[in-house]
Amino acid sequence: MNNVISLLLSAVITTNTALAAPKPDNFIQNTTEDVVLNVPFIHQVDDLPEDKKAEIRSSACGPSALTMVFNYMGKDLSLYEVIEKLPTSVYIKGSMFYKLNDGPESFGLKAVSFKNSPKAIYDHLKNQKPIVMNVQNYDGITGHAIVVVGIKGFDGTTAKSLVVHDPWTTAYKEYEYVTPSMLKQPEGYNLPIGTIDPFIVE
Repeated sequence: MNNVISLLLSAVITTNTALAAPKPDNFIQNTTEDVVLNVPFIHQVDDLPEDKKAEIRSSACGPSALTMVFNYMGKDLSLYEVIEKLPTSVYIKGSMFYKLNDGPESFGLKAVSFKNSPKAIYDHLKNQKPIVMNVQNYDGITGHAIVVVGIKGFDGTTAKSLVVHDPWTTAYKEYEYVTPSMLKQPEGYNLPIGTIDPFIVE
């Protein structure tokens, strides 16, 4: 009888311990002013299969941004797997993205859009949610999709910069705020945020 009770108590303790175990976080940095998340990086050209690069060319920033966020959430998807599954209302191969915030639906997920502000971005990052963001005038010409993985110098209202995964170049680039609705990339171009509202994926 005592052995049975001991086994039951042991099972209860083990179960409670497992339930009480802290959830692993995804922070590289987490202070009141600076937040940076550990998000896998996808390059919009280098991470394509060799035999698909001529077809897709340099058009896959939108699918790359989605792939980064999906894989951060625990999926294990290649860039081309995401491209293949996106409807043409979201992305056309070799051309451009359109309604990027509809993309998560094809993977059983949903986009939650929000009005851009440093405070809203900070709050989502604090909740361990990377942000898909659309910017204009990238390299002085085109629209582009990036993933916001961090924020620097947040003072409660404004911030010094955003830390982004730029699928055209590299991970953890710092884009300085010019205004709350405009960023300056390291290459010197000023990038208005939009026209698609930033969004997280759930």
